[in-house]
Amino acid sequence: MQLNNPYGGKAEERLKWAEDAGLGKYINNKNAKIGYYVGCTASYRQVEVAIATAKIFEQLDVDFTLIEDEVCCGSPFFRVGAVNTGQELMNKNLESFKNMEQVLFSCAG
Repeated sequence: MQLNNPYGGKAEERLKWAEDAGLGKYINNKNAKIGYYVGCTASYRQVEVAIATAKIFEQLDVDFTLIEDEVCCGSPFFRVGAVNTGQELMNKNLESFKNMEQVLFSCAG
């Protein structure tokens, strides 16, 4: 899977919603120990979910980061039997989570 998401969205556009909503300062916030895994649907199709979640974190003074190199959680691929692809995606995400104490998800996958 070339683009690492089921929607065919470009990686460089995955967090465009954050920049557009004035939340760009949270992209790769190196000091944060909490990561916000947005997921494909909220990144590419239902950005209002991602914006609302990030704004809630902001209002609660949660020191979080948006994970710039996140990819699909793999769930759609596991569900259709593409287990190897699902595992590849899962492992990419696990690697990006390695320096975080917590990861918060709004992805329904």
